[in-house]
Amino acid sequence: MTRTELGRLLRRLTIPLGSLVLVVALLLTVTGELRGRLAQTDARIDQLKRDTASAVRKIRRIKANLDFVREHGEIYDRTRDAGFLAPQDRLAAGKRLEQLAVETDLNNVEYTFDAARRAALGNQEADAAALVATPLEIQVQATFDSDIFAFVDKLRDGLPGYLLLVDGELRRAADADLAAEGELTPDQERPDVISAGLSLAWVRLAFPSAESGADG
Repeated sequence: MTRTELGRLLRRLTIPLGSLVLVVALLLTVTGELRGRLAQTDARIDQLKRDTASAVRKIRRIKANLDFVREHGEIYDRTRDAGFLAPQDRLAAGKRLEQLAVETDLNNVEYTFDAARRAALGNQEADAAALVATPLEIQVQATFDSDIFAFVDKLRDGLPGYLLLVDGELRRAADADLAAEGELTPDQERPDVISAGLSLAWVRLAFPSAESGADG
C-alpha cells in the first residue's frame, strides 16, 4: 500500500472513529447518570421503607389506644363525672371544707394544703398522664365523734377527685377538764369533747396537654 492509499484510508476512518468516540463518551455519560438515578431511587426506596415502618408503628399505637378507650370508656366517663380529672382549686376546696364543718356541727376546723406532688403513670414521655396528690392536714374539734365521722364522709364526696385518709387520731377531753368548764347553758358554745387530727391526700389524674396550672 502506497503512502497515498494509506492517507486515503486514514481519512475514511477518521469519521467512523470520531463517531465511535462520541458514542462511547455518550454511553459513559448516560451510564453514570443512570447509576446516579438508580442510587437515588434506592435511597428513596429505603426511606419509603423506613417511613412505612414508622407509619405502621404509629397506626398500631393508635389502634391500641382506640381499643383501650373502647374498653375503658365507661370507666373514664365515671372518673370524669366524679371530678377525678378536674384541676384542684384550693380556694373552692377551703370554702367547701368550712361549709361541711357547719353542716356536720363541728365546733372548729383548721386546714392546710401542702404543695402538690406528681407521679407519672406508665412511661415517662412528655404526654404521659400523672397522679397529682395534694397533702391536706385538718384539725377539728367537736362535741361528738359522730360529727367528725360525718364530716369526713361528706368531705370525700364534697371534693372533686379522690380523697384518701392517710392517718388520723381522735382525742377525747379528760372528764376533769370537762367538769372544770362547769354547766353550759343552751346559748353557750358546745364543749370541745372530741378533737381530731386528719392527714389526707387529695388525688386527681392530670394530662399535661390539658393542664390549667390550678394545682399548687
